[in-house]
Amino acid sequence: MSSDNEQYIQENVNFQRILSEWSEAVSDFYMNYSKLISCLKNGNQIVNNREIQIGQCPVSLLTRLVDQMHLELEKLNREMNKEISSDRIHGCKVLSAHTTVINELNQQAESSLILALLSAS
Repeated sequence: MSSDNEQYIQENVNFQRILSEWSEAVSDFYMNYSKLISCLKNGNQIVNNREIQIGQCPVSLLTRLVDQMHLELEKLNREMNKEISSDRIHGCKVLSAHTTVINELNQQAESSLILALLSAS
């Protein structure tokens, strides 16, 4: 096998891995986002120490997290529209970096949702 062929195959394997990781992260992102919105709409809000909470989670934290999720999706959309058309390798790096951020937001959402389910007392 030629060196060019090996490099091409390796790039495609990396692209497939990056795309798979991104797909999983985005699926979790959508699920967590939906849960956060539902929690904000339907959660039993109480006032605790002059702060509105759902369970043990401040509503301000939940809304800030939803806002961060919106911003990350907008950023991804802008960057991918620009990057993919110009350079696939750079586009993969951008996608990989966004996957990391999305996974961090997913972890924050999951932690916040656990707090929201805990009793406020």
